[in-house]
Amino acid sequence: MADLAIEEGDWATAVEAYKGAIDLDSTVVEMRYNYGDALYKTKDYSKAKRHFDYVYSKDKGRLFPKAQFWLAQCQKANGDYNLALRNYKKYNKKVKRNSDSYSFKKSAIEIEACKWAINERRDDRSMIINQLRANVNSLVAEISPFWHDSILYFASAGGNNRMLSYHSPFDSIAGEKTLLELGLDAHHQANITFSPNGNRVFCSLCEEQGRCEIYVGEIENGEWYGFEKLGHVNKAGYTSTMPYFTSIRDVETLFFVSDRPGGEGGLDIWWSEFEDGEPTPPVNAGFQVNSMDNEVTPFYLNDKLYFSSDWHIGFGGYDVFSSAGKPRAFSIPENLKYPINSAANELYYTYNVTGKRGFMASNRLGSYVLEGERCCNDIYTFQYRDTLVAEESRIANLEELNKYLPVTMYFHNDEPVPDSWDTTTSLSYMDAYDSYTKLKSKYRIENAKGLDGSGKENAELDVDDWYEFYVDKGVNDLNLFTKLLLEELMKGTEVNLKIRGFASPRAESDYNVNLTKRRTYSLINFLREYEGGVLTKYMSDSSGTGALTFIEIPYGEFESDKGVSDILTDEKESIYSRPARLERKIMIESVQRAAPMHVAMWDEDYHHFGIIPNRGNVEHTFRYTNPTSKRMIIDSVLTECGCTVPSLSSFDLAPLETAVMVISFNPEGKRGPVTKKVQVFFSGVPEPKIITIEAEVK
Repeated sequence: MADLAIEEGDWATAVEAYKGAIDLDSTVVEMRYNYGDALYKTKDYSKAKRHFDYVYSKDKGRLFPKAQFWLAQCQKANGDYNLALRNYKKYNKKVKRNSDSYSFKKSAIEIEACKWAINERRDDRSMIINQLRANVNSLVAEISPFWHDSILYFASAGGNNRMLSYHSPFDSIAGEKTLLELGLDAHHQANITFSPNGNRVFCSLCEEQGRCEIYVGEIENGEWYGFEKLGHVNKAGYTSTMPYFTSIRDVETLFFVSDRPGGEGGLDIWWSEFEDGEPTPPVNAGFQVNSMDNEVTPFYLNDKLYFSSDWHIGFGGYDVFSSAGKPRAFSIPENLKYPINSAANELYYTYNVTGKRGFMASNRLGSYVLEGERCCNDIYTFQYRDTLVAEESRIANLEELNKYLPVTMYFHNDEPVPDSWDTTTSLSYMDAYDSYTKLKSKYRIENAKGLDGSGKENAELDVDDWYEFYVDKGVNDLNLFTKLLLEELMKGTEVNLKIRGFASPRAESDYNVNLTKRRTYSLINFLREYEGGVLTKYMSDSSGTGALTFIEIPYGEFESDKGVSDILTDEKESIYSRPARLERKIMIESVQRAAPMHVAMWDEDYHHFGIIPNRGNVEHTFRYTNPTSKRMIIDSVLTECGCTVPSLSSFDLAPLETAVMVISFNPEGKRGPVTKKVQVFFSGVPEPKIITIEAEVK
């Protein structure tokens, strides 16, 4: 049964059958060798090592000469580089008579790899790597992560080997897996990639235990349709898979992986340029990139080709490498080193410049597994620490800081000062934060109440993610914001701070309005107490005076999610569930310089259109008055894009005259939350008046 399973490439079945056979007779050396091979193919390196060690100790390489090589491979995969080096050297001496053979060349490069791995420093100070939680990863394999337009696409064996999509902002990995139906009948679907203009989508489809082909579909109005095999790229009788589409010097280029003739050996990386929307005959990426073994999962960014290889010098299995250059001129690959790479397999490296985060798949220790230690790949996210420093240093003023707002802070139910109708409090937000963090264990228990097994584990992990990516992140953002606010105030700038408050719908609406006022006041108290009260001299409780003033918008529950439970007896849903948690917050929404007295007075400087479709213009009217005894002239009005069009009734206002500005917004091509700013420049005034519009585009 096991031998037949191996012939069919079904290694998992072979493992089970060999285990049963060896339980009957463990002395058959050939069977132990084949069992070790099957275990290695299923990534159970620790067990495989025991069986190859048994075979080599009994046979000494006479009938099974490669047993020592596979023993070394298992040792390297387990990070035992010194032991692996010894066995690679012994094996290399045995096969050196045929210096052109794969065995000699492979063992020779593995000797160099072990020396490199032993001497390579393990330094993770430059990077933060996190394993995505159980709401993405499962006990089976997850591969091919690709972030596009606020959606993480990946493939999972838990989705019947189909492509799944996962909606999530970068800093809050939370949500439900959604099966993405492509309308294609295939055993395995993976490797989503998009054309630069976003009107085509590519993926690979594979047989149960065999070849893969690349398909392309059209995208229109968010709908995917018309998938068909991609010409030239697919070759009958050979695999074509793992597409990545990009633009290089304005030329659309598809990188992909294939075992077609003309390569260097195994799976190679190929590329094809597109002319008039059609691929040209593929070209091999060349001997600098490709090897006698396998090069897979290509990704191209900033004149570098990233890929994984099980040949080039690395820690073990597949490591991630980069080759600088462009097609026809790639450099010698460089290992991305630790902590990206490990003794395990690292695949599907991608990086999102906008989000300053990357993703990859790995079966490193700690991954969720069905059996063994490394049976299955999980998806990991990484972030270079220098991008965090660079991000902070780029925030040079409050206009720049506005791009990173809102800063959002969260509260436990009815905090601060529960059961109170007061609109103020003596507590600081840090008091509320400290009490909230002490409740983490209770939230884990209550959120998981009534669940067991994986459901309970997922509910507890959801709370862990909540505190890390929401509650703690809010405090970190607040500290950064306050530091920059102080720097701006020290320059003599007069600042308006707009704060919006929310509550969940457990109490009466009037009570919740007062509650959100207390929450806003706790933030003001935090600012008063910041670094021993350094901000106090800039603050005033009366609007229009002082250098730092507050615009408070206490929404209470009026803008809360209508699906959040308001049943008092159902505390799990109305207090401890994620939807309820999301509603209990305050947001520093915008920061603007206070207008000098000789500049126009506006009836409002912010408008939210609410939820709107992505077709058809919407508009809002803003009124402005010249409050002075002198003529007031508007020099210019600037917008961020052509989608926002202001129309002014007058650029020249007499004393006490009122005019209007109608802002029209075209949401076509937009998606999700959208914020646009209009800058109005008055003659003789160096700083513009900023008008903000927002919408939720569906």
